[in-house]
Amino acid sequence: MEEDVRGIMFSGQKLWAATGNGVYSYSFRSGKWHHFTADDGLVYNKCRDITRDEKGTIWVATDGGLTGITEKNGHYTFRSFTTSDGLTSNTLYFVIPDGLGRLWIGHE
Repeated sequence: MEEDVRGIMFSGQKLWAATGNGVYSYSFRSGKWHHFTADDGLVYNKCRDITRDEKGTIWVATDGGLTGITEKNGHYTFRSFTTSDGLTSNTLYFVIPDGLGRLWIGHE
């Protein structure tokens, strides 16, 4: 991976990285990288932050909105949110989950 890494986190047996060209995950179990872009379901490729909530959803703050990624049996599901869904801005700088099931989002 030769990208501009902007956010990084661990979740289970995976390392996740938010970059200027999508999201990468590295499986310590298989030793393989997985690259996710807008073609896969991210709302935008320029990612700024990444985190995981208590339910296991991976949240990605991008320059085009917010994307939640869930994994079940090796299959990924993407759900994105933009100003059309109620966000104040699509340019997001960070996302932080709290212990009450809410996401705190820094935006432009």
